[in-house]
Amino acid sequence: MTGRYEALKSVLRESLEDLTSGKGEARHGLGLPWERQPMAMFGHLDFLSGQAAKKILEANGLDRDSAIHEYMGAINYLASRILYLRGLPLDEKAKEIQEEEKK
Repeated sequence: MTGRYEALKSVLRESLEDLTSGKGEARHGLGLPWERQPMAMFGHLDFLSGQAAKKILEANGLDRDSAIHEYMGAINYLASRILYLRGLPLDEKAKEIQEEEKK
């Protein structure tokens, strides 16, 4: 591999380190192989639903205030998804994204 990809290799190495020993492992690892961890299982969900599920999962095991913060984030993602499904009020860029997702 040439030096053209050194910056990418550095980011991927750092990302893997976070996944295996940082916040990612502490909140998501659960002692499972990566492909069986909850984060990897959210691939079938739309972005907003996946983020809400991730927030709910992250709340487990946190102190009270941190857990409440994560649950509030989940509520906000779900409220955004409900607005999207109802088609309520979206700016032009959001409408473009909605139309793309319908295809």
